[in-house]
Amino acid sequence: MKIKKLLVSILIFASSFLNAQYEKGTVYFKDGKVKKGFVHKYKSDAIQFKTEKKSKSIKLNYKDIFGFENENGLFKYKYLEKRKPRKVLGFDSTKGKIIYEKEKNPQTPKFVGVILTGKINLYAKNYFSMGIPIQNGVTFGGGNSTTYYIEKGGNFVELGNKIGKIFMNYFNDCPVLIEKIENKILRKNNVYGIVQFYNNNCE
Repeated sequence: MKIKKLLVSILIFASSFLNAQYEKGTVYFKDGKVKKGFVHKYKSDAIQFKTEKKSKSIKLNYKDIFGFENENGLFKYKYLEKRKPRKVLGFDSTKGKIIYEKEKNPQTPKFVGVILTGKINLYAKNYFSMGIPIQNGVTFGGGNSTTYYIEKGGNFVELGNKIGKIFMNYFNDCPVLIEKIENKILRKNNVYGIVQFYNNNCE
């Protein structure tokens, strides 16, 4: 009897855990459709979606959708690594298309969180590291980290966890902001504050 009760408890817990993975959300399809339902982000580049809690889920990726939105915010697909230019092989005059060399080891875009939109768009992606094992189960250097990305004038670049010197040229057209950064009124690791100031105060 006790074993039966335990099995029932495990099944109830497993069911509630699986349901807890899904959050209310909105999915934006490439064909222009927008659907509300329940979203579970099970990979860095794919989600499971269902219209009702008890309905069957479907798997969606960058081939189907632009992104999704849930209580944590809006998530879009972006290529996080620079795509290598492909060699042009010729031109198909019947289709009016350039024929490119087949891409080797093609990248797939990943989800990034949309933090700010404006003249500069700010994105972020959280990473978790288990750290380096030392001894007796002790690890060093593990934890969560955030990598920021900005998009301006069609350029999408990875900043890291702060705005380094090589990325200051994206803000050079705003002398007031540059002065605030140089005087440490706005620190370079305050990525959100810098991008927000630029969008609100710089032309």
